[in-house]
Amino acid sequence: MALRLLSHPSLTAAQLRQLHGHLLTSSLLGDRYLPNILLRGLLPAAPLRARALFPRLRRILPAFLPNNYTFSFLLTASIATAIPIPSPSFTSSAHTQLICALHALAVTLGWDAHAYVSNGFIHTYASRGFLDAARRVFDSAVLARTDDVCSWTSLLTAYARAGL
Repeated sequence: MALRLLSHPSLTAAQLRQLHGHLLTSSLLGDRYLPNILLRGLLPAAPLRARALFPRLRRILPAFLPNNYTFSFLLTASIATAIPIPSPSFTSSAHTQLICALHALAVTLGWDAHAYVSNGFIHTYASRGFLDAARRVFDSAVLARTDDVCSWTSLLTAYARAGL
């Protein structure tokens, strides 16, 4: 019941506090896999709800530190819910801000050097037309020696789609 409520998009502050109290009194709050299970469970059918759930999880579970799986789920949700942008120079969308915020969080937590996470950011930036950002992530992956065939494929495919 509490997990289903947590993914509801329009909970009030009072409902969130009540839900937080329920989680505190149950054993669910201590489950370190819970956030990723919730995000993964929402992905196939409701990627927008997965994106909306993440900040709530960070507020309700202060000890929750995203890992490589978390970033993978969130980047997948970001790509699935992306609205086509008018041009690559259009950068003021909330979607773009979310991707940049996720990238900043990954850098802060040290997950940007993980091949799975850096490949996800390369793909996400490239699929949104931000080739410069994708290239910077790629260059960092090369320097950290975490580049692989996925890194190269994502970047080369993006350049080919852009006609470069």
